[in-house]
Amino acid sequence: MVKYSEEIRIKVAIDVLEGGLSENEAARKYGMNHVTVNEWVAAYSKHGAAGLITKGTHRIFTGEQKQYILEDMHENRLSYKAAAKKHDVLDRSIRNWERIYRNEGPEGLYIERRGRTASKAPQKEMEANESAVDELIKENQRLRMEVSYLKKLNALVQKKNSLQTTIKLK
Repeated sequence: MVKYSEEIRIKVAIDVLEGGLSENEAARKYGMNHVTVNEWVAAYSKHGAAGLITKGTHRIFTGEQKQYILEDMHENRLSYKAAAKKHDVLDRSIRNWERIYRNEGPEGLYIERRGRTASKAPQKEMEANESAVDELIKENQRLRMEVSYLKKLNALVQKKNSLQTTIKLK
């Protein structure tokens, strides 16, 4: 995607609004898409030069704002582009909100979706660790029982040997 400086954006918008060029002529003159020129002219008309300055941070919309924009778009039968221009929002954001609205209903617009989602790998890892710990505990109990059994067996063998030696001595 080609990035244009703010000076070029302003120059193109002024050429169209004050210089008498059509949007298509300005697009050909500067070697860009006429839709881009259309967006710049609309932003310049609505906000002046400030409308063409690149915003450094992303705007965050509340669920109420998203719902209001979607309802306004539906009531007035606006396209995504028209709603985006009217509310000064990116049209792809409106498309995403529309998809969420259709799939999850209006409640879906209120869910915070920014940032990383919680990974399920640690949960699976914890379950695997728990089962390994359970197995180790069972093995430990079995080995203790085996040691106890062998100690008793050894004690019985020693007792038997000591009885046999005492019988032989008599």
